[in-house]
Amino acid sequence: MPLSNSEQRFIQTLIENGPTYRADLSRILNVSRTTITNLTQTLEAANLVGEDSTATQNLKKPLTLTTELGIIVSLAYHFTKVETTVGTLCGNILYHQLESYPLDLTAQQRLLLGATKIKEALTQLAIPLSKLLGIHLAVDTQSDKTTGKVYSSAASKKWHDVNPKKFFTHTFNVPVYIENTARLQGLAEATWGAGTGSNNVYYVHLSHGVTGAQILNGAIMAGTRGGAGELGHTVYSWSGPLCSCGNRGCLMQYVSIPAIERDASSTLGKSMKYAEFAQHLKDRLPLALDIMERAMQILSQSLVNICHLLDPEVIILGGEIVEIDYPFAEKVELYLRQHALPLSGTQIIIREQQFHGEDVACGKAGITSLRQTEEIIQLALSK
Repeated sequence: MPLSNSEQRFIQTLIENGPTYRADLSRILNVSRTTITNLTQTLEAANLVGEDSTATQNLKKPLTLTTELGIIVSLAYHFTKVETTVGTLCGNILYHQLESYPLDLTAQQRLLLGATKIKEALTQLAIPLSKLLGIHLAVDTQSDKTTGKVYSSAASKKWHDVNPKKFFTHTFNVPVYIENTARLQGLAEATWGAGTGSNNVYYVHLSHGVTGAQILNGAIMAGTRGGAGELGHTVYSWSGPLCSCGNRGCLMQYVSIPAIERDASSTLGKSMKYAEFAQHLKDRLPLALDIMERAMQILSQSLVNICHLLDPEVIILGGEIVEIDYPFAEKVELYLRQHALPLSGTQIIIREQQFHGEDVACGKAGITSLRQTEEIIQLALSK
């Protein structure tokens, strides 16, 4: 059934705003309550619109879009996990799962695993593949957001010889939008987490590498080809340790899990894994405290540059390194207030992440990004 202009506006408003009460729809669309009632009845009869059963109110419930109009998927690859999220065009989350995979899984095997998880999710929801409108794909490496190409380098060796965007486009025959996983986590923090209410947020993910993400007015600043945010490959010292990218002295050679393991092992004269280091830090052993203090200062020096370049309202620190027992945010904020220029430094706020590995926020951010995509909206309206 072709949709009338009024019905399209009605549906597009629900896509843009999420589940919405009838009175608010009347105000947004600038039409009478009677018109909203009539449109609702027509679209309910077509099984395109219904009441939001997840709403907590006991009386009237907001209107939402059904899966008949289509569903969207967020697939995010983390270091050793793949995260699958299925949502409606209104943003309701229907399915969320994290599944671990071996670190030595090949790039092709990871892609096949992701495709399998999408198919399993839709089977479990009893939703046919024909209802899939688009995929938001987040990978933990640099990938050209237009072509999907992963440029060959030691830093991206986990994804050598594959094009994730082309693979999922070919497999599911739907539009695929690609993003970096850490930047997507930054969008989640800026939207619903530690950056809520701020228009200019800078997120730093500290884990096996270091990634930055500027979130400006609710949107990821990804750069021309999606290459922005490689904070870990900004050079701290050109005479420093050799980095996987081929340069020397990149930030991630001082502030990352591998760097901490290297420094702790070198100091002790024996191999030390990150979990053991974290316990030493919790026990306040001087060796662990010294290593973490050095890492904090080097990170802070790099963030002084971020303050001067981007002037963020809030910097959010996330990732496994921030989760250990150390007052990262407090120390970084003190350093920036002392060393950044006053216009930025006196106002800057440093917070630690609110969401952690098991939260649905990263997947929800992928679903939200797709809902804001004009191509996806038009696909839904044309079906």
